[in-house]
Amino acid sequence: MTGIPREVFDRSGPAALSTPANPERGFVNWATGRSGLGSDVGPAVNEHTALRYTVVYACVSLIASTIASLPLITYRRRANGKGKDRATDAPVYHLLHDEFNPRMTSPVARETGLAHLLTWGNSYAQVVWNKSRSTALEVNPLSPDLVGVRAQGKGLKYDVYDRETAKVKVTLDAADVLHVPGLGFDGLIGYSPVWMARAAIRSGMTGDQEAERFTSRGFRPPGAISFRQGVRFKTEADAREFRSRFQTIHSDDGEGGFRQVVILEDGATWQDIGVDPESAQFLESRQFDALRICGIYRVPPHMVGYVEKVTSWGTGLEEQVAGFVKFTLLSWITRVEKEYNRKLFGPGADLHCEHLLAGLERADIVKRTAAMVQQLQHGLLNPNEGRELENRNPYPGGDVFFYPLNFGRVDEDGNDVAPPAPEPAPPAPARGPEESAALAAALRKGWAKAVGVCLRREAEDARAAARKPAAFLAWMDSYYARHEDMVADRVGPIAEAWQAAFGPGPESSYPARHVERSRADLLAAAEVKADELAAAVDRVTGRWQAERVAEAVGELEPGGR
Repeated sequence: MTGIPREVFDRSGPAALSTPANPERGFVNWATGRSGLGSDVGPAVNEHTALRYTVVYACVSLIASTIASLPLITYRRRANGKGKDRATDAPVYHLLHDEFNPRMTSPVARETGLAHLLTWGNSYAQVVWNKSRSTALEVNPLSPDLVGVRAQGKGLKYDVYDRETAKVKVTLDAADVLHVPGLGFDGLIGYSPVWMARAAIRSGMTGDQEAERFTSRGFRPPGAISFRQGVRFKTEADAREFRSRFQTIHSDDGEGGFRQVVILEDGATWQDIGVDPESAQFLESRQFDALRICGIYRVPPHMVGYVEKVTSWGTGLEEQVAGFVKFTLLSWITRVEKEYNRKLFGPGADLHCEHLLAGLERADIVKRTAAMVQQLQHGLLNPNEGRELENRNPYPGGDVFFYPLNFGRVDEDGNDVAPPAPEPAPPAPARGPEESAALAAALRKGWAKAVGVCLRREAEDARAAARKPAAFLAWMDSYYARHEDMVADRVGPIAEAWQAAFGPGPESSYPARHVERSRADLLAAAEVKADELAAAVDRVTGRWQAERVAEAVGELEPGGR
């Protein structure tokens, strides 16, 4: 399964069978975190035990929780290909932004997947689709130690195992699994960072164990009691009694024995025969092990508590944090976004998801405000867009853009240059009847496609909303308050092209009439019993593609040209 090195599987014949009574050597090496070469000693290291080493836990937790805290936003590309808008009306928006499934919020599920990715080298999640497989209803993370990947034809199959029986519980198609692999040499399965760095992790875990031993004996190194020459115990029983009393004083007997005063009799003295932690450079060794783990995960040491160390990412903490975002977080964020977009939306879709990196600056109001002021002054944001980023409501007149009045063009000698006069638009070439007919047919086809896309989305969303009859009317008010803009974005460019080519065409009121017609149809369908609403809405929306697309195309008739 994922995380177990490939050599565990690359066996054949009866001798390869591994059972609890007679486990195969490759499996034992993986389970104990050893290479099998005979040189590995110390604690067992695998994906489960590695998180007991605090530096590994800190690095994994830092990266996973930071990315999971960023809002994951679903956007819709505008019809003209320029710009995007938040697709809050799409069902997948709520899924990715708020709740992956009824048991997990989006941040929790994403943090879980990233923790799998940072330890096992792979993150898996099952996608539950609606009946038409057009919209994801749930995303359920899968434990990577229970998933096996195999090639079948030109695609992949994912076998999900039962933890109790170790048998395949279900086999999923590649389209039903969000699989984000880490670094790997085949591009399909990522290597486990824990397995690849097991020597460094084991060294650090061994250091922790040694520190615990030092602490348990009060940081006292081993030693011996010496007497002056000629002094001996009379009997062996006296020697045993002296040693017993001394050990009692130095042991934690539950009554503070290790805090008792030590009295050495008959000129006895204490001599150290061990090495204390400082002499053995114990602390430096532990810090070196921690820095190696930070290097593996590309985490600045100060972010996991090692503030006395610096990195080459910059001299200030701000520069190091910026380097952490650039060199560490972005690589994982890009992997996640690409996999989510290709599986949840498909190539060429008008929807896509992105992490909102501006969320990293939410805690720094001074830096965030300074950046926003720069964008406002140079026309990159308008005031209402800035207020939206600050979770504040827009105000009337705040949708205008500003730019500095002292900006202008100059030549190479520093002299002012007047902006070039706009070139007059060339006259439209004369068209013959056949060209006009062909152009009109193309525009009608585009108009039908744009209207059809709007109707299909409305139908799908209306059917989903009809499953909750009590909230259906409220959903209509909220949905169609926004949907008119979407219709206008779709049909607007085609209407402009028609008017430029043929004169009067579709009226600018079409989006409003389109929305009003849809509302009227759904209101009529809602005049039934609650348990009949879904069927009624399905019947009404089923007629839209056949009837309303034809009606809309009928509005395109050549006028003046």
